[in-house]
Amino acid sequence: MKNEKGFTLLEMLVAMAISIFLLASIIYVFTKQSSVLQDENSNVQLRDFARLAMDELVPNIRLAGYGFPPGNSSIGRPARGITVAGATTLTYRANVDDISTLANADSIASTDEFIFVGDTTGFTAGLNQNVVFFDTNDPTQWNFYPLIGVNPNTTLDWAGGNPNGFDIRPVTAGVPVVINRYHIITYNFDGGNQIVTITDDNSTDDGGGDDTTTTVANNVSDLTFSYFDANGNPLSVLPLNAADRGDVRKIRISITLVDDLESSMTASLRTNVYLRNMGT
Repeated sequence: MKNEKGFTLLEMLVAMAISIFLLASIIYVFTKQSSVLQDENSNVQLRDFARLAMDELVPNIRLAGYGFPPGNSSIGRPARGITVAGATTLTYRANVDDISTLANADSIASTDEFIFVGDTTGFTAGLNQNVVFFDTNDPTQWNFYPLIGVNPNTTLDWAGGNPNGFDIRPVTAGVPVVINRYHIITYNFDGGNQIVTITDDNSTDDGGGDDTTTTVANNVSDLTFSYFDANGNPLSVLPLNAADRGDVRKIRISITLVDDLESSMTASLRTNVYLRNMGT
């Protein structure tokens, strides 16, 4: 019996120390893996949110100038789709509802108050609506103005007077004049609140009374618009002047989102939008 020995106190202490070390190592590895997994999930979520923001921005901005005569710098006709082009703000006109009608050019004269059209579908009686109109054979002859009401008897009411804009002569006899309803859309980056918003005037000229503003993306630490002409040359003096706005054919959008709990965690995306409706 005297040869049968148990563990000594020293052996017990060494075994406990080894066990504690192994347990601490396992806990550390588990915690590290959990943290890495959480960070990766947060990064994936941030990238998804950034893609969602791009999915909102890109197809809508691509419509800039839709429904307007295209620009052509070779003949000195600038595009009119973009009205404000800044680093963090972009405003453009577009017939986003695809609402259009035609008027017979033979009925247009400088004294006309009513222009007879073929169809008033989509136009609302008594509502001040933004319209652009131009000769289909000669897009250099065009103008845009708020439309004052729509008579249900298939007429568009130009509100009486002639504010030096409704006479688009010379027009081609017998060739229809296109009349498109358009919206004014503004994308804006609010750095203080870290949000991107879109404001839509709902195609009405009412001083902003029925404009709608909604948030496109949250937790945005940066949004930058860059502008390029048809040859890919940057238009870098922002905000762009009227001539440069007419030459814009590509917009580069750069967006960065930040995690709302961990400011060091970000996700950035960049893409180019080619403005197919602004001209060549």
